[in-house]
Amino acid sequence: GHYTREECHVDLRPLAAFSKARLIHESATKLDLDKKLVYMNGRPPVRYDVLSVDIGITPEQGGVTGADQHATPVKPINGFSARWDALVRRVTTSDAPTSVVVVGGGAGGTELALSMQYRLRQELETAGKPPSQVHFTLVTRSQLLPTHN
Repeated sequence: GHYTREECHVDLRPLAAFSKARLIHESATKLDLDKKLVYMNGRPPVRYDVLSVDIGITPEQGGVTGADQHATPVKPINGFSARWDALVRRVTTSDAPTSVVVVGGGAGGTELALSMQYRLRQELETAGKPPSQVHFTLVTRSQLLPTHN
């Protein structure tokens, strides 16, 4: 909502070089916790002292009827970016009200809903349309921001 696509992406190569870290673009296939090794396809294992695992989670939508056809997961970001651009165009070129639902009341879902609302309302004002043309609903299974209260 607040940032351009370019501002949201970090090129890891210069960041890794600056921090004197090695960057390997490959999937881990096995962890040997006793020997402290990470195995990958087509590469020798890498030894570690401290291991941080970022699995780049992509949500499973198959368990929610209609989600595959009608929902837009945030990850992977490229798919979300394309759908977001299409939503901005649709909202700003239409006179019909738009309802956006964000599922997830944690920090990520809350920040996403607020940022999207801010951006779409700004775009509507720029287009000379009422910001109230877009309505947001945040759905959460428990309390809002459960780990931040």
